[in-house]
Amino acid sequence: MRLALEKAGYDRLKERQKELRKQGKYIGIGISAMLEPSGAAVFNGIFNGFQAATVRMTPEGGFQILTSHQNIGQGVETTLPQIVSDIMKVDIDHITFLYGDTDVTPYGLGPFSSRGATFTVSAVHEAAKLLRDKLIKIAGHLLRIDPSELEMDNGFIRRKRGSSAQEESIRLKDLGNKIHLWPGPYGTIPEGLDVNLECTYTWTSPSVTWEPDENGRVNLYTTHPTGVFIAVVEVDVQTGQIKIEKFVVSHDCGTIINPMIINGQIAGGIAHGIGGTLMEDLAYDSSGSLVNLDFQTYLCPTAMEVPVIESHHIQCPSPFTPLGTKGMGEGGAIPSPAAVANAVEDALEPFGVRVKNLPLSPEKVLQWIKRGERNAYAKS
Repeated sequence: MRLALEKAGYDRLKERQKELRKQGKYIGIGISAMLEPSGAAVFNGIFNGFQAATVRMTPEGGFQILTSHQNIGQGVETTLPQIVSDIMKVDIDHITFLYGDTDVTPYGLGPFSSRGATFTVSAVHEAAKLLRDKLIKIAGHLLRIDPSELEMDNGFIRRKRGSSAQEESIRLKDLGNKIHLWPGPYGTIPEGLDVNLECTYTWTSPSVTWEPDENGRVNLYTTHPTGVFIAVVEVDVQTGQIKIEKFVVSHDCGTIINPMIINGQIAGGIAHGIGGTLMEDLAYDSSGSLVNLDFQTYLCPTAMEVPVIESHHIQCPSPFTPLGTKGMGEGGAIPSPAAVANAVEDALEPFGVRVKNLPLSPEKVLQWIKRGERNAYAKS
């Protein structure tokens, strides 16, 4: 809350509000706070709590990620390869991503309940660690070096001292060729390891509890990102039109993998919230038939209606995921309608307006303003 108020310049906005009211202009500052239960693991349903992922090294030293987690625009084609790139210390261009088809990928439950950054990221992270450790053990066997002295480094496995001597390092491509081609697994794989250069990990949340505690409580969610959203609006009291000037967000979704994707998801969620608050409405005639069947009559926000969105982050890593990540895909949509509605109430406080329902159409806003003026006249 302190970060959001500071970045929005709350005190300056309140002073500006007073000055503008003297000129017959009405701006409002609306604040809403949210806590998002994310990563659902609900018993007896499709929201069961697990996700599997496989990470595989090809004979040429590249990597593949296989998961049933579908891409629905949330950026997993970027973030999941980032995870493997960081663990394997290889360029992200050497990583491919196969997803969504449970005929060829490990079975899982897909994207819902903001579970990508919890279940799927964690499964990929743990599978990649298992494969990294396997590759280092094989390299140690070939180089005759204790695996504890080796590390991944830019497409090589080498001594941790950083030596570039040929006898103290091996390229991942050469490692893959030796195992898959020549001399083959019998001459390269140490005893106790299987031949496949892939590992699968199924992740379940350590924080979920389905057995009630002494107070009858269960926990069905993996992580709980939080945020404070501040909307600044201007209301034209002659027309009822609402213009959103800006949105300022302070947000905690734990460890951030990709800031651009986080900010994009917040912006997309706010756009949804603006649509539901100001524009989107299902209208029916007296017979119950929907009358606004196209985008000329069912209004959605465009770049003209969505303001500049300023996002700031506090990273409080979750203790329940390997990287400290928290799911946050729905966080932008949860508080933004309340922030806009609160801002409209604040702008129209001199008229005693209280927002009772959405969307805030100009006609509805004008009715509230006129009602407030009549009440004020009656009292005088």
